[in-house]
Amino acid sequence: MYWLEITVGVIAPLILFSISRVRQNVNGLFTGAVLIILGFVLNRMNITITGMEAWAGVAYFPSWMEITVTVAIVTAGFVIFSLAARYLPLFTHDKHPLPAPHSFDEELRMVSMHQDNLSEIRA
Repeated sequence: MYWLEITVGVIAPLILFSISRVRQNVNGLFTGAVLIILGFVLNRMNITITGMEAWAGVAYFPSWMEITVTVAIVTAGFVIFSLAARYLPLFTHDKHPLPAPHSFDEELRMVSMHQDNLSEIRA
């Protein structure tokens, strides 16, 4: 179980995120994020189930009802977050967004120009 959680939650996302094409693709970012979350879930299951089995001296696997309730709670969380992100003003956008930088130096210059413009507006 340990090697599964390390492979799913650490090694696979590291390999995915080391590929430039994956980092620039929304689906690639989503896949990497899901793998990290699955690795975290596997870690929690490994710690609780292994610890419980060692302490009690019995084998345990969650019933289908426990798995269904867990999946339903996680799904409800995703649905609530997506609805909040879509309909509540959680994320504000600039009226004039900055153009995409081509290098780190250019990005620093654009950010400093943007900060200068904000300070002039506030003054």
